[in-house]
Amino acid sequence: MMTSRIVATELIPCILVAFLAASIGSSDAVLPPPSQVHFAGPHGVTLTGILYTPTGFHDCRRAAYHSAVILMHGCTGIWSNRRVNATNADGTPNLQNHIEKWALKLASESIVALVVESFTPRAPPSLSQGDPEWQNHCSGARYAGTVDPYTTRVQDARAGWDYLVSLGSIDPKKIGLLGWSHGGEATMVEAAATPRHIDIERPASDHRFAVLLSFYPGCGSHLGFVDEIWSCGSSFWRPYREFQLNVGEQDAFHANCKKRTDIARRDFGSSIDFPAFPDAHHTFDAQQQAWPSDKCQFPTGDDCAMRAADIDGLAFLKRHLSDDESFW
Repeated sequence: MMTSRIVATELIPCILVAFLAASIGSSDAVLPPPSQVHFAGPHGVTLTGILYTPTGFHDCRRAAYHSAVILMHGCTGIWSNRRVNATNADGTPNLQNHIEKWALKLASESIVALVVESFTPRAPPSLSQGDPEWQNHCSGARYAGTVDPYTTRVQDARAGWDYLVSLGSIDPKKIGLLGWSHGGEATMVEAAATPRHIDIERPASDHRFAVLLSFYPGCGSHLGFVDEIWSCGSSFWRPYREFQLNVGEQDAFHANCKKRTDIARRDFGSSIDFPAFPDAHHTFDAQQQAWPSDKCQFPTGDDCAMRAADIDGLAFLKRHLSDDESFW
């Protein structure tokens, strides 16, 4: 981590920014535009990320006090309609609904958000990096499985952690991880107290993330953390930190995810938040880009599941990324 001294005159802009932010409130402050960043990934790959920062972030970079969340996309990448480098009317990156709304909301809550893109930097030489077909790695698609969610994507998340820490303004102990589907599987693997293939606990020094949240990952035998045959009682997956798992009850992945959760709670005493989302399906939270203002009175269906998962998921992350100590 970079360190440097801050003299009194250099503190004035930071104090002023903090005062202004407190005066107008984080939700009303104008966020700086997101920026595209590049950083070292596994096996020599240079990864791309979209970095969303809170108001005043660049004025106080010398103090490592910001919390952050790394966002891991699903099997269709980060871009809206799989159009690489798509932009909104204001020129900012046009990402998929659920990814962009989370990134913007986190930044508005004074939490840095890094969206890690795992597909475009790995496009084969025979394809252009913007080829829409390459952006589809879902089951049954031509390139499904090319970028492994259980190994490569986990390393990508860790590379994102390294990048954030290298900025010198992020608290390494307050970085969370959030993933959807394909990226949610990477989140499950990273969250695990053990390696995928053996029930031996990883050292505490390898527990990088302060809190983890996964939306509708596949929880079957391909995830690992099982004996040779995936059976009802064979899973040894359990998280090393506080973990929230959001899966709709009409999602084909729900049964296995519930089974994993039940075993982790029963056999290992794990703290896992596994909310009920009746009549909700896969990708239930991708219906709209606007952040929900409230939850449904009777939470059934995709829209109500999205509202509850977004609002409660944000509260879950903030609770475990909060810092009781004042910086001033």
